This record gives sequence, structure tokens and C-alpha cells, in this order.
Amino acid sequence: MNYLYLIFFLAVIFFNKISAQTYPLYNTPYDALNVTDAYYKDMDNDLDRYIGTWRININSNSFFEITFIKSFYNSLKQKMKYDTLIGEAKFVENNTLRYDTTSNVTNIYSNHAIMAWGINDTVFGMYQFECPLCLSNEKYIQGYFEDPIRNLLPGDISMKHFTENGVEKIKIKLLIVGSIADDISYNDFLLPSGEYILTKID
Repeated sequence: MNYLYLIFFLAVIFFNKISAQTYPLYNTPYDALNVTDAYYKDMDNDLDRYIGTWRININSNSFFEITFIKSFYNSLKQKMKYDTLIGEAKFVENNTLRYDTTSNVTNIYSNHAIMAWGINDTVFGMYQFECPLCLSNEKYIQGYFEDPIRNLLPGDISMKHFTENGVEKIKIKLLIVGSIADDISYNDFLLPSGEYILTKID
């Protein structure tokens, strides 16, 4: 009897595996958007180039770092899975550590500083930025940004990867999106919203 249960259990797993459909994360066909139990895969490995630690030295006493890993985002409500960049950040200002969440990058929970799975050829409005050294076919990577301290601010991030003199870099744009509640005493992230170029250090 236990043997029959095992066969049944393995058959269910196999059926679920083959029935789950995989679609490209980039240029997802319109009729494949929001398909229950779908897996949206980074077929071209566009997210892989962001894996690692990136830093900008703002001045001699201040710097900002992001550490990215590639993982999955599981939408339990919509029953979908996405390849995703998960990022955590470290910000030192005037030799004072303002925040450091980089140790959380491998934690399995959804409240990360950065989660990005949008891959687009073109973005519009405030998400755009100039990147003269980016290749003409370089894609934008988009997601959300949450300041670890001022986490009531609605934030997004837009990024591009490029190489300068053999050194990998990313250009990011931090944006405040939507309206800010009247009872919030601040109107910007600790690292001010805007554009930054970070260099890969690890």
C-alpha cells in the first residue's frame, strides 16, 4: 500500500512539473501575461550581469553599496513565479553607518530593499535616463526600491549595465513614485532620489 502511495505522490509531482508553463520574462507574449502557475524565466540571462556588489563613493567619507543575487519571486496570490534580482543596500554617510541590510540578501522573505524583474527595451517619463556608454541594445531593469529606514516612501529603481575601460558598472535611478502621506516627516530617501553610477567591487 505504501508503495502505491509513493507512485501516486511521484505522479502528482511529475504532472505538476510538466503542466507548469514557462514563459520568457523579457518580451512575454501578451496572451501569456498573468497565467496561473506560470514560471517567467530570464531566458537571456539579462539579470545575471547585475549579480555581485556595486559601490559609489559619494565623497571621501560617504559611500553607497548594493549587493544583488538572482533568485525567485513567488506570487502566492497569483500563483506565479518570476526570476528576480534581490538587492540589499549599505549606506555610510560622513563615516556614520546609516543602514546596512546586506546580510539579509539571502533571507527568504519578500521585504527586500530592492526586487527587480522588469526587463524592457524602452521606458518612459521619469524612469528614463541618459547612459552614453550603454550599448544601444542594453535593456532597462526595473523594480521597486525601499529605503530601509524611510520605508514609508513609495520607491522604484531603474537600472542599466555597461562597461567602461573594462570595468563593469551600473547606472541606477532611484525614484519616489506616487503620493507621500501628509503625516510623514521626510520627503526623500536617506540616499536622495536621483541618478548614480556604481562600480562592481565583488
